Order: sequence, then structure tokens, then C-alpha cells
Amino acid sequence: MAALKLLDTLLEQLALVTSPINTIESAAGIDWDDRIALQSRWSLREKGWQVKVEWKQTPYGCGLFAAEDIAAGSIIRIGLKGKNQLEFQNLEELEAFLVGPSSSNKKANSSDKAFQSRVRYVGDYVYGFNRNADKRGYPVAGKDSQDRWFGCWIPGNGINHSKEANTLYSSAPGGTNEGVNLVALCDITKGEQFFDD
Repeated sequence: MAALKLLDTLLEQLALVTSPINTIESAAGIDWDDRIALQSRWSLREKGWQVKVEWKQTPYGCGLFAAEDIAAGSIIRIGLKGKNQLEFQNLEELEAFLVGPSSSNKKANSSDKAFQSRVRYVGDYVYGFNRNADKRGYPVAGKDSQDRWFGCWIPGNGINHSKEANTLYSSAPGGTNEGVNLVALCDITKGEQFFDD
């Protein structure tokens, strides 16, 4: 009985180490335009990263790089809806994010600097995930390819696009209602840049 209690305690502690904190709730007052400084606000583990990564400037803006060797199939980052991932099921939810929680005006104001900063952030980080995708993230013939999850990470991953992707998005074990994870599509070596398609 004591061994089971000890095991339960160790599993709870492990969950605290590997699960992301609520970065969404702690995002007040951040500069959405400073992508690299945004990353330094939380530790890798707090953001849900399961491997060591680092951000560097690239010709395309902020880029994400492996800081260790990563095996194909590894979960790179755990995404939990409402913690470190936002899902936008409709335009009203997207607009609510753009306006921001501290705004007394709940309508978009294109002249507001914070609003414009969030628009740029969304432009860089919102992505769509096909819920009926194959293991490479492509639509499966005969399945609804319009069944998509739209959202963004807080803070964003910093992954740039390439037809030679080395990462993909995969439903969390509990499905997209739980979140979407970032997974290594192939072996990724230390120093290599991450790409998605």
C-alpha cells in the first residue's frame, strides 16, 4: 500500500514537470511583437516543451532550432487547450483574443497598438490542423478534409514553413478537445531548424 502511495506521488510530481502551466492566464502585459523575448518569459517545461530547443533570428523572422538530438516520433511540445493553446472555433473567439481580456471595448479597434500587435501575432502563429490527417498530416482520401482545428500556441513555436517538414501536429491522446501536440516527423539533429508544412 505504501509503495502504491509513493508511486502515485511520483507520478503527480512527474506530471508537474512535464505538463505546461497556464501561459494564457499569465500572458497579461506582454509584448506580442518581440517573439524571442516572449519565449524567455516562461521555462521550456512551463511552455510544454519535452525537448531542449532554442530560438534564433532567421531570414524569415524568429526560427526554432533543436538544442539536442531528437528521435523520430518524439513529442516535441505538449499542447493543452486553454493552457498553452488557444482554439478559435469561430470569428468571435478570434476577435476576443485580438481585442484582449483587459479591454473595456469588446470590439476590434484597428488603431489600438495592442490590437495591432495581436493581429501580427495571429498572422504569424495561427494554424489549421486537419483532424482527419494521416501520419504525415495530409488529408486521408474519403474523410472530411474540412474538419479542422484552428488555433495558436502561447507563446508560439517559431516554426517556419517548408515542403521538407521535419515536424507535424498530432491530436493529443484525448483528441483535439484536449489539444494538439508537436511531433518529430523524422530524426532531428542538434542545431537543425524545425519546419512544418
